[in-house]
Amino acid sequence: MIAGAREAVKRAGERAKALGAKRVVPLPVSAPFHCALMAAAEARLAPELRALTVHDPRVPVVANVDGEPKRDASAAIEALVRQVSSPVRWEAVVDRLASEGVTHYVEVGPGAVLSGLVRKIHREATVMSFGSPGDLAAVEALIHA
Repeated sequence: MIAGAREAVKRAGERAKALGAKRVVPLPVSAPFHCALMAAAEARLAPELRALTVHDPRVPVVANVDGEPKRDASAAIEALVRQVSSPVRWEAVVDRLASEGVTHYVEVGPGAVLSGLVRKIHREATVMSFGSPGDLAAVEALIHA
């Protein structure tokens, strides 16, 4: 994945095609998330996140920033701060979850992009998208299976 200034990303995609890339898919995003162009936003958001009253998670949170579990609240907040301007390490996250024995994944929200990515990374996984209230019964059945 490439993130950055719109025109630079466009040029990089054109260059990738010229070098033989099979597909270049520009994502419709409203800002250059998860790259250095978000450093100023990270700096503004960090004190707000660090000021929150938080508790240690009951279940470790595997952070997108490094693919590692966060077992205490401060580590989870710091990972969230860093995530604003850091690349998403989705493959590392799914690999870590799989190594911890996770076999069922539920993507919450519209679409199924992450579900597709999980299937490519962890081929034995059971994956489901939960995008509307009509999906609730199927998700409950998956969780209680």
